[in-house]
Amino acid sequence: MKHRIELRFLASFGFLVASLTFIFVTLLSQKPSGSFRDPIETVEKKPERKKEVPSIKEAAPLKEEPANIELADTFSIGQKQAEQNRTYASNSASARPQDQPTLSFSDAEEMLNQATELINKGSPLEAKRLLEQIVKDHPDHDAAITELALIHLLDLKDPATAQGLLEKAAGINPDNRIALGELVEIYSEVDQGKGFTFLRNLQEQNPYNPNVAQALGQLFLEDQPAAAAPYLESAVRNGNTSALPELAEAYTAAGNYPKAIEVRQREEDLAREKFEAGGNEFDKEHRITSAMNVISLHLEMGNKKQAEEKLAELKAIVANDREYLSILDHFNMSQRSNERPVDERF
Repeated sequence: MKHRIELRFLASFGFLVASLTFIFVTLLSQKPSGSFRDPIETVEKKPERKKEVPSIKEAAPLKEEPANIELADTFSIGQKQAEQNRTYASNSASARPQDQPTLSFSDAEEMLNQATELINKGSPLEAKRLLEQIVKDHPDHDAAITELALIHLLDLKDPATAQGLLEKAAGINPDNRIALGELVEIYSEVDQGKGFTFLRNLQEQNPYNPNVAQALGQLFLEDQPAAAAPYLESAVRNGNTSALPELAEAYTAAGNYPKAIEVRQREEDLAREKFEAGGNEFDKEHRITSAMNVISLHLEMGNKKQAEEKLAELKAIVANDREYLSILDHFNMSQRSNERPVDERF
């Protein structure tokens, strides 16, 4: 009985082993997808899955694909490394290497200072190479473009190239007074009509810019003072008080003495306010020069009494300054009735 039980047990056990063996063999022969696949096979098949269902990145321009493939592969070596590579890939895809400036803005500023020192030391050609490097990496650096233009104008005697560079600088920054002033000089000698066209177009793009308006006024001041006045008025109205002397000159040349006196008086008042607020010697000189111009205009109009009163007021201001008193004492009112005063020191 005992042996029969054992035989029955062995028979049952053998049947169980055979069944399990059959199931196992069957599973192996089917090669199902999932956890039973070789890990190496899984890695090798990943690109095929990406091709079947392309991501947004894969649909992007061809130049970004290497960066995306690199990002996909990095997840196999850890999340931290993947994040580092993502940053690198993003930077690589956002701009081509040849588009990236080799100079930072701070480096460009330092190089501009070096170029200025070279110019002051009499080495404009060395400065020119530095400035060209700045402009290559920072095409909108109007200060560097202006310095480069001045080298062409003053050292290389090439006004045509200088004009083109100055126009570019003024177009980039219409508040660049140096560029605008040099352009006015070139236009006045070469082609006033072309200068008017360029500056007028620039004013249309910047209708309330006082520096462009002043440049237009300066362009006409010598030959057409009446045409210069409206532009200079616009410059002053929009905050450029440095145009006041030119506006007074335009009114004087056009014979409008009352307006000229009004402008000169405003110029003197501003200089006085600045000096009394802690200004320097230049502000004092500016105030005195403006007052002398007012006196001269009164004389040209035949207003001798007003001229004498203004002169007495001016002498009281400089009562402790022998140099200025000496200048005023030689201010012969009867002999200067038809000319404006000139202070040789200014």
